[in-house]
Amino acid sequence: MAVRKMLGLQRRIKLIYNMPDVTLGVSLTRACNAKCNMCSMYNQDNYLSTPMDDKTFQKTIQIHNKFKKKYITLHAMGECLSHPRFKEYIDQLEREHFLVRISSNGYLVDRHMDTLIKKNIDFFRVSTDGWDKDSMMKYRGQDIERVYRNVKDFYRYYKGKKTRYQFSISLHIYPSMTEDNIRQMFDLWGECSDYIVVSFACNPFLNHEKAGPPVSIPEEGFGDYYYMVPRKKLACYRAMKGAYIQPNGDVLPCCNDYAGLLKLGNIHDEGFLDIFAGKRATSLRKEFKSGNPISCGKCYILYEFAPGMDKRIARLKELVPARHANRFKFSDY
Repeated sequence: MAVRKMLGLQRRIKLIYNMPDVTLGVSLTRACNAKCNMCSMYNQDNYLSTPMDDKTFQKTIQIHNKFKKKYITLHAMGECLSHPRFKEYIDQLEREHFLVRISSNGYLVDRHMDTLIKKNIDFFRVSTDGWDKDSMMKYRGQDIERVYRNVKDFYRYYKGKKTRYQFSISLHIYPSMTEDNIRQMFDLWGECSDYIVVSFACNPFLNHEKAGPPVSIPEEGFGDYYYMVPRKKLACYRAMKGAYIQPNGDVLPCCNDYAGLLKLGNIHDEGFLDIFAGKRATSLRKEFKSGNPISCGKCYILYEFAPGMDKRIARLKELVPARHANRFKFSDY
């Protein structure tokens, strides 16, 4: 027993003096006021519903300080703007000289206009889809009039302020969208941000359907999503470096694991370094290094789009209105 304790102490001292490379993320809440088609929350058991409390938030700050992190990302899961203490937390992070990264669905932007232009906000993006009432409801489950008004008003307000970031919008493309639909969507959102990132929506049912390496799925099984096939090399930066702190203190290696299948530990039960270097985390990394991630779910990161997406991207670029051409960036993910 004494030898085991000594070995544990030696391992912890080694970790302290040789800090591992960690990608940290914080979920202030797992609640969300949208129901996006491509979100894996809706094909898993969303086991958390309460927002992060003050005790957990203060611990997350301590962890970021220990790793000398300059940035703190608050949008790992859920709609962070819905947290009842969002403004107070941003104010505290400003006092403690943290830069903050935020992603939102835009529905509550009007409540936080001044907070979102604070000098310590380093990244702010709204992720949305649709061009009219029916399409927004289909792809996002939201009222397009409210979201569009919020985004447009915020962009107008933001343009008159000095911020660290360029305000961006993220749009997703689905096979059911016609070229005319896409033109309308590009035109609608084209004047509401500094730039827009366009990508193809990934089927949420690829995320942690069950443990085991990815398997081939018939093309017709992808529904309203572009066809994907398993990657030849199964690598995941999240599994190797990720640590996403949940509202209750759980630590997950992945922000798609809403069901907590890969829970590494809880910051209220043990030290973060012990969690990140613990048996569960080490075992998961070994699986990926061996090319056989049997514990991980069938995540979309382990898949790639079937050949031909480069041609689709080239066609999408042709659909951008000329006056917005410099605002759009295209990605195959």
